[in-house]
Amino acid sequence: WSVFGVVGGVAYLLVQWKANRYTGGASFFAYRYPLETMVAAAPALYVGWDRWLRGRVTAERVLRILFVVAVAGQAVGAILS
Repeated sequence: WSVFGVVGGVAYLLVQWKANRYTGGASFFAYRYPLETMVAAAPALYVGWDRWLRGRVTAERVLRILFVVAVAGQAVGAILS
């Protein structure tokens, strides 16, 4: 069932990209179209993440790395836009 969530999320994303044109503008860093797709794909992403990490690295280390990447991405967006 999680694969159908991914397929449905991607289909929804493609429809949104075609129906709603994002043109940007002043002070826009990113758009929010992929949020629904990410929520629909979350169960499949979690299962894949769990299987990939099992026995390799700790979840705490991965979360710290993701935190640094997220803060750096937001900082780049805030500074450059």
